[in-house]
Amino acid sequence: MHGGYTGPARAHEPPAQPSAPFRRGKINSAGKIVRKCSVVIPARRLLCFCSRRPFGGPVVCCVSPRFSGTLRGRTEYRKCGKRKGWRHVDGVWDSQLLCAEHVVLPPLSRVGKHTLTVYVKQTIQVKRWGTPGESGKNVVRVLGLQVAKGSRPLMALPRPKWGLIVGDSITEGCGATELQGYSHLIGQALRTQGYEYAISACGWSGWINRGDRPPGDVPGYYVVTGSRNGMGGTYDQNASRWNRIDANHSLLDAAGRISAYGKTNQEPSLILINYGTNDVLHKANPSDVVASMAQCLTALRKAAPAAQIVLLVPFGQYKADEIKQVVANYLNAHPEDKKVSIIDLGTDAAAALRVKNGYWGGLHPNPRAHAAFAARLIPQLMPFLPQAMPATREAIPGD
Repeated sequence: MHGGYTGPARAHEPPAQPSAPFRRGKINSAGKIVRKCSVVIPARRLLCFCSRRPFGGPVVCCVSPRFSGTLRGRTEYRKCGKRKGWRHVDGVWDSQLLCAEHVVLPPLSRVGKHTLTVYVKQTIQVKRWGTPGESGKNVVRVLGLQVAKGSRPLMALPRPKWGLIVGDSITEGCGATELQGYSHLIGQALRTQGYEYAISACGWSGWINRGDRPPGDVPGYYVVTGSRNGMGGTYDQNASRWNRIDANHSLLDAAGRISAYGKTNQEPSLILINYGTNDVLHKANPSDVVASMAQCLTALRKAAPAAQIVLLVPFGQYKADEIKQVVANYLNAHPEDKKVSIIDLGTDAAAALRVKNGYWGGLHPNPRAHAAFAARLIPQLMPFLPQAMPATREAIPGD
């Protein structure tokens, strides 16, 4: 799914403004519905409510007029085109959820706090970026949550620390099924440490290669043209997406920093980037790719001064030498910056993926490979997390 975010599907939208991957709507104090609104939501969205007695299931109001993909989560929706899906509420799964304008959840017998998590799992890889004033086809609106009399919605408490996971179709989860992609598994590991996360991923995309099915309407990550020997060149903001959610929403706050909720002082603690595969496969200019990596590191550091930036060598070892050289050059030029690193799973992973339809899949790792790669990546990422600690139960206001 492009961007790991979904957004408004309005006919007319304002130009790009500071926005965020985890913005949440306000709650009606009458306990009836989360405000009807157009919000930029992440691949996973939390809706919390408190029941004082058992009651019939709440209602999630969703509009997806042009969406052909998947909503899924603790209450899950799958294959919106066929209007069927999965749900998970208080530990109980159902694989036949209809994805309709109003989704009624099962009756809840437990009194107390309930958390509904909504995921956008999959979208068709075409026309997902949008144009000024009009959103792409992967957008979904969550209009509200209606609960029974005597119950009340609660604000989903934000986590101050979060990680941004960036990449191509492999990070998007192609080749895996369900929620088995390595990026999702890493995200879940981050949550155990009290972190939130966003996934900004798009198939076909690269450092400079455009995303979505060619010719592709999603910009490359950080596009530089006209460089020589990996140096110089011209940065093209209109062709780049590193600082945008889509054609209409900025990822930066008013101070030019990457922001979790659109406000200042909400930069990510971790940025993990997995790019290079499509730049090789689609024969992007080698010099411009190197220039893109180098200049992007500088831009990311300015936009997230305290973040740990980790460049992940693609599992197939694409651009491995160039990535290592770029990071080495950056560290030599900025010896004071101790928060730029590389993770490389090595040539064994690449060799396994070169076997088409092999045990680990192929170009796109299968679920087995995604799980194995996540198991190797997670312990290498954990030391980078500042003051990591297990997540604690969030208290219910008024308890």
